[in-house]
Order: sequence, then structure tokens, then C-alpha cells
Amino acid sequence: MDLDTGPCPVFDPHEWPGFEKFIIVQAILDHNKLLINEINLNHERRRPEGLTRNVQLIRELNENVTKVMKLYEELSQAFVQSFGKNAGQPAKS
Repeated sequence: MDLDTGPCPVFDPHEWPGFEKFIIVQAILDHNKLLINEINLNHERRRPEGLTRNVQLIRELNENVTKVMKLYEELSQAFVQSFGKNAGQPAKS
């Protein structure tokens, strides 16, 4: 079964100002992936300097998770403010 529906539609970030936060979240998550890879590598090698560095990397990872949680909270609030106010109104035809 072919699920390809063609190119993804381009989303205008001006349509919803909260959209740019998704870009920030994705950048943080991409960075977290790199941190996790380095943490795993240091753990596998079991060298003292790598294990010591893991403390710093895990702290950074934890801070990034907190940032992502806050951004998602802000996104949720922005979404409700932008789209929730129209929820009770009939759709325009």
C-alpha cells in the first residue's frame, strides 16, 4: 500500500506564532541525541575521564529535558489561546 501523499504542505509560521518553538524543541532533542551517544560511549569505554565527563553531560541532558518541558507547556498554552478560542464557533464555509 502506497501511503505517499506527495510533498508535505509548507506551514506558514506566521499563521501560528508558537510554531517556531517546535524548531527550538527539535534542535534541543537533536543535541540530546548527541549527548546520549557520547554518554553511552563513555560508559562502554569505562575510562575515568569519560565517566567523569558523563556527570557534566547528564546534567546538561537534564537541563535540556527541563527546557523542552517548558517549551511544550508554552506551546500548549499558545495553541489553546490561538485555536481554542474558536472551538465553540461554527466553521466558516
